[in-house]
Amino acid sequence: MTSIQQSKASALAGEQGNQGVRERETERMAPEAGVLKWVTATVAPLIAALAVLGALGSFTTVRRLAEPHFGGLAWIVPVGMDLGILILLAWDLLMEYLDLPWPVLRWVAWVYITGTVLVNVAAAQGDLAGSVMNAAMPVLFITVVEGVRHLIRRWVGLTSAGRVERVPAARWALAPASSLLLWRRMILWNIAEYQRGLSSNTAI
Repeated sequence: MTSIQQSKASALAGEQGNQGVRERETERMAPEAGVLKWVTATVAPLIAALAVLGALGSFTTVRRLAEPHFGGLAWIVPVGMDLGILILLAWDLLMEYLDLPWPVLRWVAWVYITGTVLVNVAAAQGDLAGSVMNAAMPVLFITVVEGVRHLIRRWVGLTSAGRVERVPAARWALAPASSLLLWRRMILWNIAEYQRGLSSNTAI
């Protein structure tokens, strides 16, 4: 057997060994994935319900305070504040994922958050119990939003030391389907480096 044949045989054996490890890892993780799906299916609606309750409570309070100033258009004030918070935080997350962080987005989002809480507290007109109840609604909504944001950051590797490198925008544009599969494989198998992801994609 020549040296080339030996190297090919070694590479094939190594790939088969890696494939066996991946199959055993997948079998081990299958029960955990099933439990995770059930937990997610149970918890996700509860989280969404908390966000809706918090948003509705804050919406009602802010709209009532805005009516003397905006009349029939008072509803745009709470909607604009809540949508502004969501859009700015989502935009900040996208910029961070693209390696183009701009802290101003998050600062402005927290200015909106602070303003929303202060407006809700002001609606109680100095009553302590009313202030606490009114503040609880926007705080509940923001807590859910921040929790979801943190989950997304962990999922895409923005909070870990081995952050997953992004798939280049040019590849997304030229080959969106394969880029999506590549990105999914890098996330699932915790492949931090883009070139390693390409190698694993080619091997499969």
